[in-house]
Order: sequence, then C-alpha cells, then structure tokens
Amino acid sequence: MSTAIENEVIYKAKLAKEASLEMQNKTTEEKNTALLAIAEQLLIDQAFILKVNAKDIEYGHKLGLSESPVRWLGTQSRV
Repeated sequence: MSTAIENEVIYKAKLAKEASLEMQNKTTEEKNTALLAIAEQLLIDQAFILKVNAKDIEYGHKLGLSESPVRWLGTQSRV
C-alpha cells in the first residue's frame, strides 16, 4: 500500500475511533438517528460504491484472488 493511502486509512480510522467514543454518550434515539443518516447516505452513494467496487473486482481478478471475496464486492444487496 502506498504511503498516501496508508496515511488516509490511518486518518479515517482515527476519525472512526473518535466518533465511536462520542457515540458512547448518546441516547438510543440519537444513535438510531445517526444510523439512519448513514444508511441514507449509503443509498445516495450506492452507484458510486458499486462503480469503485467494480474496479476492485477487476484488480482482484488480475491478482488472481479467489472468486468468493471478489464476488462479494460486486453484490448490490451488500451496499
């Protein structure tokens, strides 16, 4: 993995950790509202996610990965 990608992954992991700590102090209703917002955004971004996953599938085939994880990336029902 390139350094830029590694840095981005580490940065996003830190943001996720911070968010998880903040969510600990929220009510169930606030947590449910946040989860619904995330679900709505995933639906909005679904076409983009599937497009990027298609590139990952192609790359996985070039690397000779087994079909199971590659097929999982392309499954629309998982988005």
